Amino acid sequence: MSYFDNNATTPAYPSVIQALTAAAQEDWQNPSSPYRSASRTKAKLSNARMEWADTLGVDSSHIIFSSGATEANNWVIASAAQNHASDSRIMISSLEHPSVEEPARFWFKDRVDLMPNLSAGTVCLDSLTQKLEQDRDPVLLCMMAANNESGVIQPWLEVARICKQRNIPFHCDATQWVGKMRFSELHHCTSFTASAHKFGGPKGIGWLVDQNASSLQIGGSQEGGRRAGTENFPAIEGMGLAWKESLTHSVDVKKRATWRDQMEADILSRIPGTQVIGQECDRLWNTSLLLMPKFQNLDWVAKLDRLGFEVSTGSACSTGSSGASPTAVTYSLDAMESKRLLRVSSYLVHTQEDWTGLANAMVQAYEQLLAAANDSNVISL
Repeated sequence: MSYFDNNATTPAYPSVIQALTAAAQEDWQNPSSPYRSASRTKAKLSNARMEWADTLGVDSSHIIFSSGATEANNWVIASAAQNHASDSRIMISSLEHPSVEEPARFWFKDRVDLMPNLSAGTVCLDSLTQKLEQDRDPVLLCMMAANNESGVIQPWLEVARICKQRNIPFHCDATQWVGKMRFSELHHCTSFTASAHKFGGPKGIGWLVDQNASSLQIGGSQEGGRRAGTENFPAIEGMGLAWKESLTHSVDVKKRATWRDQMEADILSRIPGTQVIGQECDRLWNTSLLLMPKFQNLDWVAKLDRLGFEVSTGSACSTGSSGASPTAVTYSLDAMESKRLLRVSSYLVHTQEDWTGLANAMVQAYEQLLAAANDSNVISL
């Protein structure tokens, strides 16, 4: 089975699973306990925080280990609402993940402003600057680094600098960025988040880097008093090892993007009427969002699954929801078009041959779906 749904989650590296098991056996103690074995675990936890601080180029006191980006995004937005006046406003992009968009509307109600977009789906920097100059500054501005469905890269660094000039806190959901692209500039953001399971690590662990973090959970002194609860050191250890493991893979972004582009060109020529969402934009090298000309995406997923390829209908966090995804809304797709979206997302283990195999499987699936539809029409007659 060839797995092409890595924007939803990546399989944990075998070395990460081994490290998790070892840490659960050897470093299971509560880091807050007073005896020597617990102190050793606490020291390892501190070392892990320092290593991440060096990797990210931030102060170690700004790193808070969390259960992942969903928790951390909620945390940042809830804190902004609770620490500012009841008439304060927040600004987000129209393409944000539900873990940003929904908390923003929950905490700020009708005080959520959307950043102006270009027709391609990226934020228009000139219009954003003009909007900020004309309107009251928001207490927080949120933008994802790269879209989880289309892979379209947003001008997050430019926005971070605009916000810094205006003294506006800027939060970046970097979940899809970390593990795929260089992140040496993320320290320009006031806060940013990531999840380990997006880069070969365990689920249920991630981090928030926040220069101004307030307490989210009270009832304990863990994480500098900002997130009460016993730290999950085995998962933190696994996350660190996953990052080191990902560094052993060569990430030639241009070459890997070419593999994806060749697959798209093949599909466009062999399945007439197919569209690539965000094709004209800079995108993550691993992601392709296809609008198929016929048949619902769940039918495509089922056919491809039987042919040995696992793909997605879009964001795993939007699957099963009654509303259209932010991507579908931004690109003005109607309800029927939204049900023909297929997301393909590779990771570091994939080769050019994997992409070629996927293209051939999609053509085969299309032929099978056409044949089944024709048979159905004959029977109905």
